[in-house]
Amino acid sequence: SKENGLKMMHVAAHGGAEESSASEGSGLRFFQKIGSKEMELVTPDDFAKLVGLEMKHGASIEQVFLNACHQRELALRLHRESIKHVIFWEGTVADQACLLFAEELYKVLSDRPGEYKYAFESAHKEL
Repeated sequence: SKENGLKMMHVAAHGGAEESSASEGSGLRFFQKIGSKEMELVTPDDFAKLVGLEMKHGASIEQVFLNACHQRELALRLHRESIKHVIFWEGTVADQACLLFAEELYKVLSDRPGEYKYAFESAHKEL
């Protein structure tokens, strides 16, 4: 948000395949509570609207990392909401790959703040 100078947003969730059935839907799936197996779906439209609202109220989010499978649709929507750098997985990805990529991405960004493209390329090489 504007008040705390948020520049990066990391979203760790389960993703829905874009080709999933209409009843399943695509988007981000979050556990409803700790220890629960029930998940709640947040659609790409709803999530992008939420981020867009933050941006309209003065937030200066420069990068969003969607660390969940099948997030192309949401990534494109976030880009339309003026998020310049959106990192996402197009297909299915193993949890270990997600962790490795994120670890390297943030290691590089801690040494070189704001260099999102360089950090992305470095993390990509680690895979």
